[in-house]
Amino acid sequence: MLFKIWFFDVLLSVLIFAGFGYLGIYLSNKNKFLKKFNIKKNLITMSIIYILLIAIMEKSNVNDTAYALGFACGLFGAGYLGAILASGIKTKFKSIFNQNFYHALFATIILGFFLSLIV
Repeated sequence: MLFKIWFFDVLLSVLIFAGFGYLGIYLSNKNKFLKKFNIKKNLITMSIIYILLIAIMEKSNVNDTAYALGFACGLFGAGYLGAILASGIKTKFKSIFNQNFYHALFATIILGFFLSLIV
């Protein structure tokens, strides 16, 4: 029973992040600045900052550092899988790791952070 609940939570979070990623692809295609902007270099730094900020926020709720880091890495992993899914849907799984993927990952990091602030 616990596995079913856990699996549903993971699937739901990946689908939410895929929606965020698809929204990021859509908005970057509409905006000329984002279409030209190369975010590959900045995504590594943003990813590390995202993981650390989520871990700090979770550490304030739970007093276990390992749990907080694991939670933050898991949340980033769900966002990463969501970005892969959104990019794959956009390109019909012909080319996943292209410019659409980077825009989707950028959106999942930004929107995922705001979502975690709310929740």
